Amino acid sequence: MSDAIVRNGGTGLSPQTFEQAQAFAEKLANARGFVPSDLHGKPDAVLACIMTGSEMGIGPMLALRSIHMVKGRPVLSADLMLSQAIRSGIKHQWIEQTGKVATVRLSREGWDPHTHSYTIEEAAKAGLSRKDNWRAYAPAMLRARCISGALRAYCPDVLGAGVYVEGEIEDGADGREPVPAVVHQPDDDIVDADLADPGEPVLDRALALVAKGDLDAARDLWSALSRAERQTVSEAVQAQKNASNQAAAEDAMRDENEADNPAEAAE
Repeated sequence: MSDAIVRNGGTGLSPQTFEQAQAFAEKLANARGFVPSDLHGKPDAVLACIMTGSEMGIGPMLALRSIHMVKGRPVLSADLMLSQAIRSGIKHQWIEQTGKVATVRLSREGWDPHTHSYTIEEAAKAGLSRKDNWRAYAPAMLRARCISGALRAYCPDVLGAGVYVEGEIEDGADGREPVPAVVHQPDDDIVDADLADPGEPVLDRALALVAKGDLDAARDLWSALSRAERQTVSEAVQAQKNASNQAAAEDAMRDENEADNPAEAAE
């Protein structure tokens, strides 16, 4: 067999042997700007991340961007989980997505379909609904828990056993005791004492700031977030921008209507 690193699916490069993966990890561990800061200079950790992704059918660079470990278990974004399921032939249909419940129907050839729900009552029972990110983004948080639970119940072969979405392990959804949020060190290994306040998870603080529209303050917390947490904050920022754009469009339409009908506007 050639010792060349080959293209994965015609797009990315993937090592084919353990030795290749080791050499790959040695190089990537020093690739600042492309590898998360908590993996800089740690080829063994880079190698473990690449191998974990390989078992799930995820390429090396996507694995490094999207997988982080909590209590020795891989944590992915809900979107990545669902995309991997779709690639493997799983079909999904959202039955309901509200701030009260998320319900998805999964199906695959030769199998009976499976319908899975996650409700705000379940979140409240687990002590989640009081958190700022749940209060601000309940539909998205319910959807993430619903996807994770549905895939583990219906098609654990897609991602492998013991894979969770962000926040589940910290909240004790894996059946173990909840663990405190881990503050990841930035490149200079210095975290401001105010940003590393153990009394409130950094992710919750960042999401609360985004909900208030204070994006500058949220950016100040960026270096203290894990990769998966940064993805969650980015999605929240995008949702905030979409809501602002929609509000601006509605204001513009209202102003245009008032200009076209000044008599009605005066009333």
